[in-house]
Amino acid sequence: MKTQLKEKFTSIINKYFVIHFSLTIVLYFLAAAQVQAQMLSLPDTANFYDYLNAFYASPEYDATDTAEGGYKAQHERLILQWGNRLYPHGDFSVANKAIIDYSSNFTPVNTITENPNWVCLGPSNGPSNSGSNGVGQIHRITFDPKYDGVNNQIIYACTGFGGLWRTENDGFLWENVNTDTGLPLSSAADVAIHPENTDTLFMATGLPDNGVNLHYSPNWSNTNPIYTIGIFRSLNYGQTWNPINDGFIEGFYDNGGTVRKLTIDVNNGSILFAATSNGIYRTLNACANTPNWTKVFDGISTTDGDFRSVEFKPGNSDTVVYAASTDIFRSVDGGDTWLSMTGQNTGLDFEALEPFQPIRINLAVTPADPERLFAYIYME
Repeated sequence: MKTQLKEKFTSIINKYFVIHFSLTIVLYFLAAAQVQAQMLSLPDTANFYDYLNAFYASPEYDATDTAEGGYKAQHERLILQWGNRLYPHGDFSVANKAIIDYSSNFTPVNTITENPNWVCLGPSNGPSNSGSNGVGQIHRITFDPKYDGVNNQIIYACTGFGGLWRTENDGFLWENVNTDTGLPLSSAADVAIHPENTDTLFMATGLPDNGVNLHYSPNWSNTNPIYTIGIFRSLNYGQTWNPINDGFIEGFYDNGGTVRKLTIDVNNGSILFAATSNGIYRTLNACANTPNWTKVFDGISTTDGDFRSVEFKPGNSDTVVYAASTDIFRSVDGGDTWLSMTGQNTGLDFEALEPFQPIRINLAVTPADPERLFAYIYME
C-alpha cells in the first residue's frame, strides 16, 4: 500500500510539475475570456448585482446548461451564498469588514476532548449527473517536516470550507484539527509546520483558489467570497489557535483578498513568508509572543501583485527566495529586494508569447537539485 501511495504521489508530481523554468510552457485556453472582458468593462462603481446582470446578458450564459461546474451552476451557487447577504447594496467590502471585525472578537470553544461519535453518511462518490470523481475540494496538502512514511506518517490537508485536517497514519484516517470550533472561519488556505517543533502550526485562512478580484468592484467572475481573516498559530498541535496578524490583516480590511501560500524556512522556523493576493508578506519572528508581519514586495508593475507562490532555495534559504504572480521573481537578500527572472535572453519571455498572458504561476523546488526551479504556468 505504501509503495502504491508513493507511486501515486510520484505520478502526480510528474504530471503537474513538468515545466522547467528555462524549457517548457503549457498554455491553457479558457472559454471565459469573452465574459471576463465584458465584466472588466464594468465601471468601478459596479456592485455584485451589476455583475450578475452583466453575466446573464452575456453570450456565456446558457439557460440549458446543466453541468455541475458550468457557468450557470457557479453563478447559482454564488447567488445562494451571497444574494441575500449583500442585499440591497451589493458591496462585498461590507461583508469582508464584518467578518474581520467578528473574528477579532471571536471566543473559541475547545471541543477536541469530546467524542461526538460522528458516522459518515456519504456521499462517497460524485453526483450521478456529473463526471466528477469527488465530493469536495482540497486545496493544499502539506507533509510533516519529519514525515518518512514509516515512523512519521503525518499529513495535513487544507479545505476551503471544512477547515484543516490531519492524518497520522498515511491517509487512512483523517481528523479535523480543531478548526471548526477553534476558529471564527473554517476555511484553511494553507498550513506551515515548524521544522523542529512540529507541535507549532501556522495556518492561513480564506479560500486560496477560484481567483480573487483585488477590488470589490466590478465583482467580475474571479470574485472570491471567502476572504482571509488572517494567519493563526497553534503551539500545541492544533488544540488551540490564536491570531498572529500584527502588520498583516490591516492590508486586507479595505480591499479584501486571501493568502495563496505559506512557506517556512526549513533552517529557521522563525522566518515565514506568505504569498497573497495583496503582495508578499514576511515575518522574521514567527515564534515570538507577538509576531510582526511586513509587506516586502507588491510586484514591479500594476498587474503582478496577486501572488500565488513563494519558495526558499534549498541550501540557500537565508538569502534566496522565489515568488510568482503573473511573473517570476527572485530575491537574493532574504526578501528585501526583488527582480524579475523572465524576459529577453532568459528562456522565458512573456512578451514574445503575446497575445497570451500568464494568469497564474506556481513554483516548486527540490533539495535533490537546488539549482532547478519548476514553474507551472497557466495562460490564456
